[in-house]
Amino acid sequence: MDFKGTCDDPDLLYGDELTFIWSSDIDGELGTGRNLSNIKLSVGEHNITLEVLDNASENTSITITIIVNYRKDDSSLDEQSNMYIIIMAVVVIILIVIFAYLLMIYLRKAKSTDKKNKTKTQSP
Repeated sequence: MDFKGTCDDPDLLYGDELTFIWSSDIDGELGTGRNLSNIKLSVGEHNITLEVLDNASENTSITITIIVNYRKDDSSLDEQSNMYIIIMAVVVIILIVIFAYLLMIYLRKAKSTDKKNKTKTQSP
């Protein structure tokens, strides 16, 4: 997440300098400077405050609210999801193989029982 701040001060023409301080009510101070790049916020509803100070210690601030949701670039979550899918696929395949094996045994027994019954009924 990137933040860009601007502030006009008529004293800038006379050498006054501005200090930009960014903070979050959840994560605390985020950094200083007119612009901040690649800021990582924790999940939640943040009140982001930009405080601008000049050399005369006069300040102004603005507060904005940002709601941060799950970040798609969190690769550890993707790896966990992929591992879960792989494990579930292996479990399903094992269950299918077991079911097919048991079905094969059942059908063989049923076939041999049928043959025995036919030979018994055909005997004089």
